[in-house]
Amino acid sequence: MASKTRTVCFLVYCVIVRVAELSEGASKLTHVVSSNLSQVLSERCALLGVPPYGDDHVPELLASLQLIYERDHDVFVGQFHATADQLGVPSLSPANGAYPNNQSILVLYKRNVKDRSCLIQPPNAAHHVHAQLYSGDLSVDSLVRFINEECGAFRTTERGKLTRAGLRRERIHDNLYGVSRDEDGAECLRIRMPNTSAFVHDYLFRSRPVVIEGAINDWPARDKWTMEFLLKKYGNKTVHVKLTPDGNFEGVESAYLWQGYRRDRIPESVRAQLQFPDLVVVRPASAEMKFSQFLDLTMAQNKSYSVYLEYSSIPYYMPELTKDVKELPFVEGLLHKHHFNMWLSDGRTLGKLHFDPYDNLLCQVSRAGRATIEGCSVIPGRPV
Repeated sequence: MASKTRTVCFLVYCVIVRVAELSEGASKLTHVVSSNLSQVLSERCALLGVPPYGDDHVPELLASLQLIYERDHDVFVGQFHATADQLGVPSLSPANGAYPNNQSILVLYKRNVKDRSCLIQPPNAAHHVHAQLYSGDLSVDSLVRFINEECGAFRTTERGKLTRAGLRRERIHDNLYGVSRDEDGAECLRIRMPNTSAFVHDYLFRSRPVVIEGAINDWPARDKWTMEFLLKKYGNKTVHVKLTPDGNFEGVESAYLWQGYRRDRIPESVRAQLQFPDLVVVRPASAEMKFSQFLDLTMAQNKSYSVYLEYSSIPYYMPELTKDVKELPFVEGLLHKHHFNMWLSDGRTLGKLHFDPYDNLLCQVSRAGRATIEGCSVIPGRPV
């Protein structure tokens, strides 16, 4: 009789401890409700568990994930208290708003990227929520892989340390906006053709500008793209060009210099979304003309204007020229090409210092110009 009593007491003790562990795991989680979900998603991607859970260890699983991503600026892990029709997952929105029985629901929400194509939104504009129901294994390893892939994160299960790719990205971000004052204004470093490892680790990951001499010596474009060839091949092609009286092709100036700015005020709803509401970006006049007309303008003497063919897509305007350019061996299969553009001018053009959201490979096919790139200069007259 005594033995049976001890066994019953032991089983009761186990149940009490297990319930306590579950409560402790759930209590560590950050809680989200439908009213503040948009605020969370305005900053981060989110993986949210939706109670009640069909598996008792889900709260501890979410608590572990929360610790892994607690220092991550791109991922939020927590618990979502919502009805089925508030989740944004069509398969979990029955008419009565009930959840499937005995199922642990984990939903991943993509970060809401603000649409800035139009800063005047219609009244009560709905924000689309990108929700994805997790259907993989309920394990830390599987969920970390899932979160990293869907949210663009780089965490490991080892106390949330960064992966090797994450460490490289962090180093890139640390150098992304910096300018080395030690070399400010000096001529850019010049090297011969590097191997992939040297280019990636010494320059690409450090966001360090460099001039690579002789990199395009074997391009057919070096000898083929003469004014005579381009005129004969594309003289009747219509191109989009920019014109300016003083050679300045971009810049920033006070909005108060513009007539009517004080009178015709920007709506406050728009003004509040502008980082510098009292500055305007000044761009030159544009025109559509035959490529032959553009070349005539570039070679005209004693003119009071400057003309520029900028950001002109070679695949769109002159697709046959793509075969005259070879992929550089030190980036072959490494970088994704977003744009393939041509710049051509009369030599009297000035583009102001600016920041591009991607890496640039500027290839000088003919003639010379001066470029200031993150604190150093490419001096005109020296071949590349």
